Amino acid sequence: MEHGHLTIGDYEALCPGVNRRTLQRDLKRLLDLGLIVARGSTNRLEYRLGKGLT
Repeated sequence: MEHGHLTIGDYEALCPGVNRRTLQRDLKRLLDLGLIVARGSTNRLEYRLGKGLT
C-alpha cells in the first residue's frame, strides 16, 4: 500500500508460502467489509484502502 495500491502479485510477495486462493479469499473479505476497494479489470486489478481509511 506504500504506492497507494496493491495487486494480488504484491500480496503474494508479502505472504510467501500462502496459497494464492487463500489470499484471494482474504482480499474478497476485505472488499466485503468495505476496508478496501477494487479498481481495474481482472488481469490488472488493484486494491486500495476503502473510503475513509486513506
